[in-house]
Amino acid sequence: MAYTFANSVELSSNPSSYDEYKKYELGSLGRTENGNIFKYVECDIADAIDWAVGSPVGLVGDHKYSADMSDVGTTGVSANCGGIATCAVDVSAFSDGVDTVYQWIQVSGSCAVTLHGGTDVTTGLHVVWHDDGVVDLLADGEEHLSMGYCIGGSGTTALKIQLQGML
Repeated sequence: MAYTFANSVELSSNPSSYDEYKKYELGSLGRTENGNIFKYVECDIADAIDWAVGSPVGLVGDHKYSADMSDVGTTGVSANCGGIATCAVDVSAFSDGVDTVYQWIQVSGSCAVTLHGGTDVTTGLHVVWHDDGVVDLLADGEEHLSMGYCIGGSGTTALKIQLQGML
């Protein structure tokens, strides 16, 4: 059974570039043939934290997301992840208040993320946004912050996770 959402589009492949001009309504959902779902958002470029492919991002305004965890929660303590960046954005290349950058962030399906150093996560274990650009193993009391669970690439640097709870 296929589901449709208001303001949704079919994407031919996983998005991999940003837009300097809004091409879709903010908050629009895009779905690929493999079942991954993406949300079209504005990138917060006011911070010094660049967006990297596979980095967690969080909501800081009306359809505006930041890669800077301190804007979303407390660094090192975990914050609510709103999605995973699909392309890199060098924020220093843009002027806050002058330029606007948009991209699709992944909100459902499977994706690759970078693991916080020194942690060993195996298949089935849940992860949370831990710090700028990285995820970590879910700790006691963080159950409500789970962004997904490991489905491959177990180890100490890179994981493939199944996203959950971001739609």
